Amino acid sequence: MKGATLPSPERSWLRGLADALQLGALATGGALLAAMLVAFGLWELSLGRVADARIPGDPDRVVATARLAVTHMVCVAYLMAAFVYALRAGEQTLVRVGPLLDSGPQVEAALDASGDRSALRIAAAVGVGAWLVSSFVGPGNVSFDPREWTAEIAWHRVLGAAIGVLGFRLGTLLVRQSARLSRLAAEIREIDLLELEPLAPFARQGLTNALLLLGCAASYSLFLVDLAYLVVAIPLWVGTAAIAAVGLLLPLKGTRDRIRRAKRSELDWCRARLREARQTLGDGTAGSTGLDELVAWERRIEEVPEWPLDASARARFALYLLIPLGSWSAAALVERGIDSLLT
Repeated sequence: MKGATLPSPERSWLRGLADALQLGALATGGALLAAMLVAFGLWELSLGRVADARIPGDPDRVVATARLAVTHMVCVAYLMAAFVYALRAGEQTLVRVGPLLDSGPQVEAALDASGDRSALRIAAAVGVGAWLVSSFVGPGNVSFDPREWTAEIAWHRVLGAAIGVLGFRLGTLLVRQSARLSRLAAEIREIDLLELEPLAPFARQGLTNALLLLGCAASYSLFLVDLAYLVVAIPLWVGTAAIAAVGLLLPLKGTRDRIRRAKRSELDWCRARLREARQTLGDGTAGSTGLDELVAWERRIEEVPEWPLDASARARFALYLLIPLGSWSAAALVERGIDSLLT
């Protein structure tokens, strides 16, 4: 990108940890999950909960609440990994679209990321509020008095709040990255209507948004080993599918507007030539008017899609929508396996 300065990477301890350890996003999530599992195991051992699980009549309760604690950990680890991945993917997309842009104040303004940090702080506060609301909607009797918590429920409460904070921060990050790309699309130097491949980074970012958002629903689907969570999961699935569709299209809005402008300009030129050719034909002027070629060119330009999403991208998005159901099925299989080991 000539002369333009990319926004500085979001300062996040998660991103700093992943960069320091030179880990990919998935490996970062796995490492954090492993750390939480070790901490939880030591917590249970120190409080004698493993011994409690062997007491007749008590094991089902202890195992069930421990399983829910582990599910919370998986959700938190996913959201942490997704946040790291979103940061890196957004920066890579900006690098890829750089060659399409000229430097200038408009591009610098479109790249401005100064409000990201404040937006993420607000998102964290909203996430805490959403967690409080969902706690009362979900199954079971919720108590926020620590004196009434078991060892496992203490993890539920803390990690539940973390899920709310991390989930809303991830959504906010994706929205701001996508809006930034949409603004940048207005500054694309030139569009070849017969070759839209250079716009592929915008579509890839939209698909990344959809995948990460549907991954949130998939991680939450692990709770459905207890079907009482359907009351929360079904609205979550529907809402996430709608938000994922928005996430897919938001980075492409600017490119759509830019393609429409390019098409309008080309069609205006073509129709002006058509009028001239028609006038020549009406005047009986000798020579080819090129009328057929102009009509064919007009039709070709009109057929150029305004949304740069090919059949492959649409098919991938459709498959992404099935991810939460696949997660639910996998969770059910794992649950049966665990039950067979414990009985």
